[in-house]
This record gives sequence, structure tokens and C-alpha cells, in this order.
Amino acid sequence: DDHIYCDPIVELLINGTREMEQNPDLLWTRFSGYPLIYDGRGNLSKKNDRITFDSVVLNSLKRETYTLWFSNLQSDVNKGRYWPVAMWFSIFRLPILRKILILSLKNNCKHLGNVEDYFKNKNGFKWLSLTYPEGSFGYINMQFGGFEMHRNHNWKTLIDLDNNKIL
Repeated sequence: DDHIYCDPIVELLINGTREMEQNPDLLWTRFSGYPLIYDGRGNLSKKNDRITFDSVVLNSLKRETYTLWFSNLQSDVNKGRYWPVAMWFSIFRLPILRKILILSLKNNCKHLGNVEDYFKNKNGFKWLSLTYPEGSFGYINMQFGGFEMHRNHNWKTLIDLDNNKIL
């Protein structure tokens, strides 16, 4: 496809899978998208073991070799520009992914972009927060694992950005 994968993607996927094995409330882990690859993370701030951007607050869970930055589904993560449910560069628990896709099909979402839109702008996120009141999602080290070339015409610049771990 038109994706570029960065060198840390394998380690990020392994750590994301490991974290999901250890944390049953972690429903999915993301590896790219806003705010990771836009404007060099300019709008992201870290303070007191929390990362904030827009209306999103991510808490930290430090492990020996990585940090999980996570938010629960009961917070304001869906209020700003951020789209918490991304169907690319994410790993999902299979039962969650299945329910997301079945609900999306019932609401005439025929493409993955429509699924993302349903969970951003329609009733999908509300359904998630009611169905999984203890559920959360997160990032590993707030590092990006790749991006779509066709949505990022500055991809050559992005690939050269620092991909430093935020531990």
C-alpha cells in the first residue's frame, strides 16, 4: 500500500502485544497518527508522568523496557481533533475489533475510513464507552511506527524526524 514503516515498528508491536497480554482493560494500542507525526509533536506536552494534547490526557504505566501511555474511554479523548479509533497502525483485541466491525456494518460503514468516522462523529465512541466502562487504549513510548504517504505529502521530512522514546 502507501504506508511507510519506521525501524522501531517491530519493537513497538512486540511491546504493544505484551502490554495487552498483561493489561486486560487495554483494548487497542496505536502506533501512528495525530499527534505523533504532525508538526513534529509540537502540540504534545509531558508533565508529571502525563502527556496532554487537545482534550486528551494520557497517563503512564512504566515497564522495564517501555512506557505505556494510556487513556480510558470515559475521558474527553473524542472531543478535539483527535480520532481515538484508528483502523490502521493499531493492534486490537480480536473480540473488540469484531464488535467494532459488526456495529460499523450495521450502520452502513462499508470502508475502514467510514468506521473511523462513525467512532469519531457519530454514536460509535459513546457505544464503546458504555460497552467497555473499564476499557482503555494507548501508545508505546509515544513513538510512531509509520504513516500514510498519500495523507502526508511531507513524508520525506517526517521520515527524518526524531522518533525519540517518551519514557
